[in-house]
Amino acid sequence: MKGLRLIFHQAHYDLKVFWRNPQSRFFTVAIPIMFLFIFVAVFGNNTTRVNGHRIHNSTYYVPYIAALGLISAAFGELTISIVTQRERGVLMRFRSAPAPTWVIIVSRVLLACMLAALLVLALILIGWLVFGVQLPGSTVPGVIVTTLVGAVSFCCIGLGLSTFIRSAESAPPVTNMLILPLLFISGIFFPNELLPHWLYHVASYFPVQHLGHSLVTAFAPETKGVGIVVKDLLWMVGWGILGLLIALRRFNWMPRRG
Repeated sequence: MKGLRLIFHQAHYDLKVFWRNPQSRFFTVAIPIMFLFIFVAVFGNNTTRVNGHRIHNSTYYVPYIAALGLISAAFGELTISIVTQRERGVLMRFRSAPAPTWVIIVSRVLLACMLAALLVLALILIGWLVFGVQLPGSTVPGVIVTTLVGAVSFCCIGLGLSTFIRSAESAPPVTNMLILPLLFISGIFFPNELLPHWLYHVASYFPVQHLGHSLVTAFAPETKGVGIVVKDLLWMVGWGILGLLIALRRFNWMPRRG
C-alpha cells in the first residue's frame, strides 16, 4: 500500500510538471486532435457501405489518429522527458530522495499510460460527437486491451531508446527521426494499399503497424467477437519486452554530458 501511495504521489507531481510545459501539452495532446480535423477536412467524411453497414470515412481516421496519439504520449513524450530530466540532473536528485528508485520510473510510466489512454478516449469521443463515428459495443474490450497493451509496450520501448540518447537537445529530433518514418510506412497517414509491397512487409516487423491495425479492427463494423487481435498484441508485447530489457541493462540516472 505504501508503494502505491508513493507511485501516485510521484505521478501527481509528474503530471503537474507535464501540464505546466506548454510545448509538451501542444505536441502530445493538441497535435493528434488537430490531425483528426485536418484529415476530415482534406479527405472528407462521406458515408460508404462496408459489408452492408453505412459508415463515415472518419471511422477509419479515428483509430489511426488514436494510435498516433498513443505513441505520442507513451513513446515520444516519455522518451524526451526522461532524457531531459536525466541530463538536467533531475533523475539524479530523485534517486537521492527517500522514495525507492523504482517508484520514480513506475510513476513516470503510469503517467504516460494515463495520458495515452485519455488521449485515445478524447479522440474517440470527438469522432463520435463531431463526426458521427460509431464504435461497436461488442469491440469495446478490444479497444481497451489494445490501448493498455500498446501504452505499456511503447513506454518500455521509450525507456530503452532513452538510454541511447546522449543529450536533451537531441532527444526530440532522434525520437521523431525514428517514429515518423514508421508512421508513414505503417498506414497511419494513408492506406497500406498505396505502399509498395516490400515496404509494407518491412513495416510489419515494427509495432506501429500492429497498433494501428488492432485499433482499426475494433472500429470496423464487420469485426466479429470482441475485437482483440492476438497477433498484433504479441508483436507489441515482444517489442515492449525488448525495450524493457535494454532499459534494465543500460539505464543511467547520471547525466551523460558535462
